[in-house]
Amino acid sequence: MGGYGHVKDRVEVLETKLEVLSAQVEALKNQLRSPAPPKMMVNELVAAAARATGFSPRELSSPLRVRKLMLARIAACLAARRHHWTVSQIGMAFNRDHTSIQYYINHKMTKDPHVINTSRRIEAELIKKEIY
Repeated sequence: MGGYGHVKDRVEVLETKLEVLSAQVEALKNQLRSPAPPKMMVNELVAAAARATGFSPRELSSPLRVRKLMLARIAACLAARRHHWTVSQIGMAFNRDHTSIQYYINHKMTKDPHVINTSRRIEAELIKKEIY
């Protein structure tokens, strides 16, 4: 084996680099599968929720946890999820992380008729603006 040790070391280095590149390719494929919505769409989701609920966009994106405001956010999340937005995309719109959005989507109030009707009003507002 004399003289070939450097080749083996080089192959190991190249294999490691190949693994890193493969992981990067997979990450890029995932980004392409669920691209971030354009900024206009993100803003329009919040604006549509504001028009449908009577809250301001600032209130909807604020850290406030008032019950009526939380229900409005839940309704907006439902509307966006029905149209295949990812929880990360919805989170961008409302200044929340994806775990907060997941919590909203799984919240018991998603079954409430008022929340369902509100989410349909939000969808109608978005459709008016041809966002979906």
